[in-house]
Amino acid sequence: MNYIPFVKNSKEREALSGILILFGFLCLAFVLASILQAGMLFMNMMKEGNLDMEALGEGMNLLTSSRSGWWTLIWMQGLSSMILFIGTSLAYWSWMEKKRFSDFNSNAFPGVSTLLFVFLIQISFLPLNALVTSWNEGLHLPEALKGLEAVMKEMERQAAEITEFLAKSDTIGQLLMNIIVIGIIAGIGEELLFRGLIQRKFIRVFGNYHLAIWAAAIIFSSIHFQFYGFFPRVLLGALFGYFYVWTGNIWVPILAHIFNNSLAVIMYHLVHKGIISKDFEKMDNIPLIYVALSTVIFAFLIYSFYPKNKENV
Repeated sequence: MNYIPFVKNSKEREALSGILILFGFLCLAFVLASILQAGMLFMNMMKEGNLDMEALGEGMNLLTSSRSGWWTLIWMQGLSSMILFIGTSLAYWSWMEKKRFSDFNSNAFPGVSTLLFVFLIQISFLPLNALVTSWNEGLHLPEALKGLEAVMKEMERQAAEITEFLAKSDTIGQLLMNIIVIGIIAGIGEELLFRGLIQRKFIRVFGNYHLAIWAAAIIFSSIHFQFYGFFPRVLLGALFGYFYVWTGNIWVPILAHIFNNSLAVIMYHLVHKGIISKDFEKMDNIPLIYVALSTVIFAFLIYSFYPKNKENV
């Protein structure tokens, strides 16, 4: 069945009211996740014997300053993603729309060959996205907004510090936990929320799936609060959005997202272990000729993928 008519003809709440209700669910989930995270942080501080008001204000720094805080932080991250993204999406879908998980799909899973083709598209996209990332990191706001730029840079630094701390997996157990939390849980939750719900609602609002895909991708990138990775994340979100519309099955963008995040986790692990260089992992120094070649391959693969799936749109 074609995905766009499937969405437009679905018996659901009016799109704008649904988005507002979903936002309310997200706010409640954020409060709940924050309370539970604070409780986990408090218990870790009790365990470490650092329970005083001054230490409480530096709780996150205490976690990232010692390897013993790694497991607490990764559990906090996993719990937050479970509640904010998976829990919110499924609660809204079930309670407010009265629908089942299968109602995210207009078509059956397209098969392993299609999934492998999707992974190949993502790999060919990596050099181009690395170039966009490098460009994005070099952006500067006008002089009048230097104060805002300083705040954003500090937020970026803190996020990068936590990401780098979690990515430094010393054992196979930590690597697997990173794949579960950063790869699987985040991949499932973020796709359910941003593609399964928000993009779907935008299709019903705008009537144009291209506009809906890019609007959802912008929100997807914005919610990470990382300006210096904003544009590459928009492109990635849009790619996931097109995978969903072109196949009509939510598992395609979910597995694509899991593949993307898990690949990054594994690359970080290999860098930490000294198996590959940091330059290779960041892909900052790829000659432009190779970026151009991979971009041509990416465009060819997209051009090949769409005709095979356009009947699903």
